[in-house]
Amino acid sequence: MKAIHLVDPLKTTTAIPSLEQLEYIALTSHPGILIEQAKIARANKLISYEKSQIIDNVHLGISYEREFEKRVSGVGPLLSFDIPLFDTNYGNIERAKFLHKQAEKALAAQQQAIAKNVTSSYINYVSYIKQIHHYEKTVIPPVINAIEFGKEFFDRMQMSMIIFLETQIDLYKHKLELLELIYKTAIEYATLEFVTGTQLENTEINSQNQSK
Repeated sequence: MKAIHLVDPLKTTTAIPSLEQLEYIALTSHPGILIEQAKIARANKLISYEKSQIIDNVHLGISYEREFEKRVSGVGPLLSFDIPLFDTNYGNIERAKFLHKQAEKALAAQQQAIAKNVTSSYINYVSYIKQIHHYEKTVIPPVINAIEFGKEFFDRMQMSMIIFLETQIDLYKHKLELLELIYKTAIEYATLEFVTGTQLENTEINSQNQSK
C-alpha cells in the first residue's frame, strides 16, 4: 500500500496574531465593516446636502397697478416685506437622518457579529493546535517506543504477534486522529481568515510577530 502524498501542505501554523490583534484587524479592515462605514458617510453627505437646500425666508417686493377714482389710473406703492416659507425639504432631512441611524445600527450589529465570529474561530483554532501538540509530544511517541520495544521482544520470541500488531494498530489510530486534527485546524485557519477579512500571513502584525 502506497502512502498518499499531499501536493499542498495544510496550514497549521501557530504564528498568528493574538485575539485582540485579530479583532482590531477585523473591525478596521473587514469588507462588511467598510461597507457599513461607507453607508454612514453617504448618509452624512445626504444630510448636509438636504440642509443646504433650505431657504428660511424670502425678501419679496411687489409693485402693482390699480385704478383710482374718476377713471384716473396710477401706480400703487411698492411693498417690501419678509414672509416665511413652508419648506418641504425638512422631510428629506428627516429621512436622511433616519437612514443615518439605520446605518449606525447596522454597523454596530456587524461589529458585534464579526467580533463574536473571530473569538469563536480563534478559540477553536488554538484548541486544535494544542491537541496536535499533545498528540505529537505525548500520545504518539510512547506508542512508537512501545512498538520498537515490542519488535525487539518479538524478534526474541518473547512476545505474541497479536500484542505486537495491536500496538501497531494503536499507532495507526493515533496517527489517523492526528491527521483529522490537522485537517480541522486547516479548516479553522481558513475560517479565521474569512471572519477576519484578510489573509493572516500577510498582516503587518503577524509579520512583526514572526520577526521577533
